[in-house]
Amino acid sequence: MKITDVISSIQPELAADILKNGLLLTGGGALLSGMKEFLSSTLSIPVRIMNNPEKAVSYGMSVYVNHLNK
Repeated sequence: MKITDVISSIQPELAADILKNGLLLTGGGALLSGMKEFLSSTLSIPVRIMNNPEKAVSYGMSVYVNHLNK
């Protein structure tokens, strides 16, 4: 499945948000050379890379666990 297939199959509200705000790349794949530029040119939307994308999952889990403890 291609990313264009995924985006064309999502709910219209989410697609509108993606078109307006673009994508935020996370995870190790975000560090692949040229990934940001490839996606931006293929999808014609802005693409950003999260600071420390390889730590996104651990950061998200820490936010989740901290939220549970409140």
